[in-house]
Parts: sequence; structure tokens; C-alpha cells
Amino acid sequence: MYQVIRFLISGGIAAGVQLGTLYVVTHVLGLWYMYASLIAFVLAFATSFTLQKFWTFEEKDTRLLHSQALSCFVFALVGIAVNSTLLYVFVEYFGMQYLSGQIVVSALLAVLNFQFYRIVFKISEAHQL
Repeated sequence: MYQVIRFLISGGIAAGVQLGTLYVVTHVLGLWYMYASLIAFVLAFATSFTLQKFWTFEEKDTRLLHSQALSCFVFALVGIAVNSTLLYVFVEYFGMQYLSGQIVVSALLAVLNFQFYRIVFKISEAHQL
């Protein structure tokens, strides 16, 4: 349970980084929101990965850092595609309000993300033995 709470806190911090970056880069720096969104995604990913690896899952080994980061980044890109697809389906086909749909999609993806991170960092532990 302790790990789940840390996972949710880390995800909340990453979401805050993403929204904060999106706002600052768009409204303060005047960059087009789509470009700002890409910058925000990268910073949020870096924040999330770092917190998940070192704090949530307490995986301190850095020998596999690059391969873990790449695996998680590819998974995050797949997550964006799944998020967009499911959100579209919930809104357009099931008539959900988009914010409600996003909450449902986010909850589903959070479960998948938690399981994925557990696998990635558990594999790393096996390499330490």
C-alpha cells in the first residue's frame, strides 16, 4: 500500500509539472500551446520516471537507467495514444463529458502504469543478484 501511495503522489507531482509547464510556456513565454505541450510532456516524463524509479520503487541501481528510461518513454508514448483513443471513444460513442472521460481513462492508465513500472524495476533488481 505504501508503494501505491508513493506512486500516486509521484504521478500527482508529474501532473503538476506538466500543467505548470504548459501554462508558463504558453502564457508567459508565448509559445504555441501544441509546442508547449510537447515540452511539458518531456519534463513531466522526466519527473515521473525519476520519482518512480528512485522514490516509489526505491530502485537505486543506475546501470540500467538508460534502458529503463527508454522502455518507460516508449510506454508513455503508447499511453498517450491509448489515452487519446479511449477519450475519443468515451466522448463520441458513449456520450461522456470529456473531463469525466479523462478521469476514467486516467484511472485505467494509472493501474497499467503502476504494473508496468513494477515490472521494469523488478527486472532491474534481478540483474543485481
